[in-house]
Amino acid sequence: MPDLARIQSIVVARPPERSAAILVLRFGAVEGARTLLGWILDRTPAASGGAVRGAAVMHPSLTWSGIAQLARDLDGLDPATGAEALEPWFVAPLPTHPVELGFVGESAPDLWWEGRWSSADADMTVHVLAADDDALDLAVAALRAEAERNGVAELSLAGFAGGALRGRVPSDGVLHFGYRDGITRPAIDWAGEGSAPVDFREILLGYPSEDYPISPVAPGPWQDFVRDGTIGCILWIEQHVHAFEQFLDDTVAAVRGVAPEGLEREWIASRILGRWRNGSPVTRWPDEPPAAADTDDAFGFADDPDGARCPLAAHIRLVNPRDDRLTPPLRAKFPKGPPRLIRRGFAYGPPIAGPAPDGVPRGLVGVFFGARLNEQHRSVLRWMQATTINDRFGRAPYSGTMQDGLCGVRGKPGADPRHVLPREGGAVEMRLRDFITFRGALHVLTASLPSLERLATGR
Repeated sequence: MPDLARIQSIVVARPPERSAAILVLRFGAVEGARTLLGWILDRTPAASGGAVRGAAVMHPSLTWSGIAQLARDLDGLDPATGAEALEPWFVAPLPTHPVELGFVGESAPDLWWEGRWSSADADMTVHVLAADDDALDLAVAALRAEAERNGVAELSLAGFAGGALRGRVPSDGVLHFGYRDGITRPAIDWAGEGSAPVDFREILLGYPSEDYPISPVAPGPWQDFVRDGTIGCILWIEQHVHAFEQFLDDTVAAVRGVAPEGLEREWIASRILGRWRNGSPVTRWPDEPPAAADTDDAFGFADDPDGARCPLAAHIRLVNPRDDRLTPPLRAKFPKGPPRLIRRGFAYGPPIAGPAPDGVPRGLVGVFFGARLNEQHRSVLRWMQATTINDRFGRAPYSGTMQDGLCGVRGKPGADPRHVLPREGGAVEMRLRDFITFRGALHVLTASLPSLERLATGR
């Protein structure tokens, strides 16, 4: 069973620190990379607790390129064998079918990372967390100095102060689009004792079973290496907040007489996400939000099969279908229910100050943990870009090429930009716009502490 002393703490529990940065690094000489990794591990807490050095914490993760370089001389960890044992989607640095994931147009991989470097250039990421910005500054400066001493280069970005992905976890949980976030958190049975509804195999590698055939399936050195680690998907998502607010203004006329008078803008926003902006689900509060936010997450969609209360393409309904009836192929693929992911990350950029576009970038750096890159991370991305998740999308007024109301990339070829709200007497339809752009994506292994220690020592 999983051992919390082996697992990086960020995987099991949401960190208390609010200031955050992610540095992306490229190795030089292997010995320098090993030394740097050992220095970082002194600052990496385990899920079981324990003191770490310094006022900030650091969580290292490795791309396949980084793993292959550090594992090359270790007994049993031949990279050629590892490339066959691990998911091919993890081993490949870039997606082979980017369009189906929404990585098209301004979100295309050749435009990622401001065009300064490619995801294929990255060997390691370090997620740095601190109580405040001053402590974060000191920790990032120390990490950069240690990296430079050891010949490890930083892949920097011009659009962030200091050159690294950087921001804050909002204390009230409200992100730039105005929605309260962080309400839905999967309850993971970390001990494997049935104490929580979600099997730890949804998150952790190294424990394949019949229901969770997680790579590497065959016992051996590579299965041992990945055990108690997880695959992290880092997404840099720019949020076009002014465009979203303008869309709400422009669409008010279309819902007059349907939405409650005076609540038209917020009613539209609630149908795009599936929650009112205070976090209350529209399945329980279809007409107006309660005075006090309803954050009880125990609700489903099975009693709303046509989307009369929560549209079928609402964001929360696509990324976490709950008890919605999936198509037969998806039910076969996910016998224990739709995929669950652990979310970590932070917002960047200031809140908007008024209705006029200000040209200031803002958005979200998302970090999503799961055991299967293709069946979890990428399934959710595919569902956001083409709504084939349940058979109801195959019947009017829906279509299987509709998209997530909030996160669909409308430039995807053949995409249906409509957002449908079924009503008696005929559906209300909105024509969606682009509210986000994917500015970069990386997939990494957030490995166990013993496995990282082995890479750092070369033994």
